[in-house]
Amino acid sequence: MLPLSSPVELDFTRQALRRMLGELGYAYLVLRLGTADPDHAGPPHTPRLPAEQVIEIEPPSA
Repeated sequence: MLPLSSPVELDFTRQALRRMLGELGYAYLVLRLGTADPDHAGPPHTPRLPAEQVIEIEPPSA
């Protein structure tokens, strides 16, 4: 599931979504539902540094 808020920020898209909803109100969020195609999984994940290399914990001051 992928939540998208940018489509509802455009007046044209917001009005089109409202018509699709039977003019019951305005869409707050658009959800993209589906499954990933295993043959087109996309690029590999970006490697991440271990937390110990990124976070510094300082002792409390006296």
